[in-house]
Parts: sequence; structure tokens; C-alpha cells
Amino acid sequence: MVIKKIFFLSLLLLSVLFMSIASAWEFNGTIKDINGTTLGNTLINVTMWTMSGGPPQIIGSNSTFSDASGWFNLSVADNQTWMYKITIIHINSTTNAVDWIGQSLPQFPYQEFQNGMSVNFSLRPAGTINITAINGSGDRINFRYQVKDTKLGYPIAEEFNNPVSEAIIYVPRDRNYSIMIYPEQALPVALNWNNFSSESYNTSLLTYNATTHTLEKTFNCTDKLIRITGYLKNSTGSSLENLDEFTVIPFLLEPGNMIYVGENGGMPYNMSAWNNGSSDIYNLTSGFYNITLPGPAESANYILFATARKGTNYYGGYRNLSLDYSSNSTEINFTMFPLMSTDWGSAKSNISLNDAASQNKVNISTAKQRFNLINSTNHILDQTHAHIEVKVDYTNYNATEFTFMLDVSPSSGSGSFYLPLLNASVEEINIFSPNYAPRRIGKKTAAQI
Repeated sequence: MVIKKIFFLSLLLLSVLFMSIASAWEFNGTIKDINGTTLGNTLINVTMWTMSGGPPQIIGSNSTFSDASGWFNLSVADNQTWMYKITIIHINSTTNAVDWIGQSLPQFPYQEFQNGMSVNFSLRPAGTINITAINGSGDRINFRYQVKDTKLGYPIAEEFNNPVSEAIIYVPRDRNYSIMIYPEQALPVALNWNNFSSESYNTSLLTYNATTHTLEKTFNCTDKLIRITGYLKNSTGSSLENLDEFTVIPFLLEPGNMIYVGENGGMPYNMSAWNNGSSDIYNLTSGFYNITLPGPAESANYILFATARKGTNYYGGYRNLSLDYSSNSTEINFTMFPLMSTDWGSAKSNISLNDAASQNKVNISTAKQRFNLINSTNHILDQTHAHIEVKVDYTNYNATEFTFMLDVSPSSGSGSFYLPLLNASVEEINIFSPNYAPRRIGKKTAAQI
């Protein structure tokens, strides 16, 4: 019963924050497994979250256990600015392992719960993911993390505010997952996991126990610096020469083929400075570049964005690249295409990166397409927080299909967001806000945008 006690005590500490709040919505129902057997003594936990221009942040929770018949009733602290996330787990009284779990749900806006909720839940077989990380000396290091269901796309577990030395996450084991950690003073690394149905096995950094369905993964965060070189080319394959400006910006390709393009979204500028004070090289005359990227022991996936100006012509090109500790210097050439926007070099179109040598901000000029969030009367929602995901398919433009991610807040976007898009179709736009229902916009051509 040790695990159960730890769960209950940790949730109780969060719940105390809200015991004095009179306003609440009621949450009740019955818990069963997929065979229809009621599950008593199941933990029902509702966490409260806020959005303030970055990832959602947890601020507290209310929780209870179901009775012997599987029934529960929970009063949840009420605030119309919060979002709510429901987690349900059942702990085996014999093994102390989590054996049943509810669906992986995102945070939902308050409007979905303000009138209360009565639901019967059918739990699914559970698996456990245990994450740690080490440096090149084999010592434990702290990290932040996120775990995504690869089909759903959104994080089902994450911690960005407070670094941890270990993370334990419970998930439905009939799904596939991507695990990404953000170590302190090291490159983020990831693992795709789809083996909950496999037999037990043990390697130096990964162990799977098929009896308890527990994955134990230790990430090796060692990396080395690798030179990436190449040329910018036009659509006929000739070098794009005599440019006025150009830069190659690396973005980390996160699980689910997503890149974050919000504040501090790109990798540092001029990482060649970490190699004995060297520098990135850009030759405007020939269109040649020479930059440096980290290659970790666990491997890393990048999206490289080349942006260039020649007079009043604005170009962009994307390439995907994977590197690991065994990688050597690599040549990557870019085919450059017109950018969708002609707003070159404005404050909203620039991409701001941290300088690898000085840690000062460096503004990289490019052109970004503007999108506005509006209500039914065409008023821009300049006081709204929102998480934006925009999927593009650049497989016909020498890259791959991936999704831009960014966040909008009253201070960061004034109800607008900006993306460095090629003059091509957008596959899908998804908008998540604590103030409104989620919104999906289907495929749009460049002309429609």
C-alpha cells in the first residue's frame, strides 16, 4: 500500500489549497474495468491548470477514492479562468502496481464542467514509464519532460516548471508513446515507445518488466558537436547567389513531428562558438553555409529552416535531419521557395535566438504570415490565452510533414500569431484556449490563406 499512500499524501497537499473555496462543481460516477467489473478503491484526481503565455501550469487538485461498489462523488474547486484535467488510476492491492487507468485526457476549459458532470468510466490496462537521465560521467542529472500519445499528439504528462531527477508516469498500455526530456545543460533527447506488449528484457539503459508492465528508461545526455555544411539553391538546382541576407535556423523536432516556434523556440545561434570559439559561416556571394549542431548519444531530430533575402524577393527552405553521437560532418543543401508573407524583417516577423557565445538575443530577419484570432463580430481577441498547432506537409519541398507549435497571450500576440510559412498549403490548424471550445480548421491553400 506504499504507492497508494504516497499518491494520497501528495494529492492531499495540493487539495488543501482549495478546501476553503466554497464555490465548486460536482463530479461523480461509477468506475469499472473493460470487462464491466466495478473497481473499488480507485483514485479519481482532478487537477487545476492556468495558462499565462506558456505551457499550462498546474496550481492544485481535488481527489477522492471510489467506494467498494466503484461509486465516487467529488466536489471540485470552481474558477472560470482555470482548465481541468481528469486522471483515474487503480492500484493492485497485491503488487502495488497501477493495473487500470482511465483515458489520456487533455486539460478542458471550465465551461465543460460548470454545470457538474456525472460519468461512468471503463478503465483500461495500465503501464508504467519510469524516466531518469545521466551525464557523460554516469551521474544522475535533473531534467524537464513531456510524454505524448503519438496518435493524440498532445502531452498526456509533462513537467516544465520544476526540474526532477526521476519521473513516473502511468499510461494506457495499448497505445504508443513518445518521451522527451529536457536535461539541464544538455540537448533534449527523446524515445518512441510502442513495446508494452513485448516480453521482459534488459539492456544497459532500458529495462522492461512484462509482469508489472513497467518501462525503466535512463537517457544518456552525452553529446558532441557536428559540422553541417551546404548551399542554398533555387528551384532549378542552381546555387542561389549574391544574397543580401541569409541564415540557417535549427529547430528541435519533438515527438509527434512538432517544432516549437514561440519565444526561445529555436536552438541557440552560432553554436560553433562552443567548439573552441569558432563561428558559423555564411557566404552571401555563393550561398554557402557552415554551422554546428549537437549530436547526442540518444540521437536528435531537427528541422532546419533557411531564410534568405535577395532584394525584395524573400525565400525559405526546410530540411529534416537526424544526428547522433556517431554522426560526422554532413552536407545538407536547401532548395529555396518563396515565403508566403512579404513582411520581411519586422518586429513580429523576426526570429529571436539566444547567442551561444554571449547569451544575448539575436534577431534573425525573415517573413512570417500573420493569423488573427477573432470572435463572431470579427473583433480580435487581444485578451485571450491560446495554444496553437499548425500542421504543414513539406514533403514536396524537400522536407517532411510537421506541426508548428506556439502560444498566444495578451502580452505576446495581441490576438495574433505569426509563422514562417512557405507559399504552400496548410494541412490543419488547431486552437486550444481556456476561454473557448477547441477549434479545428481544415486544409487551406496558399490562395485561401
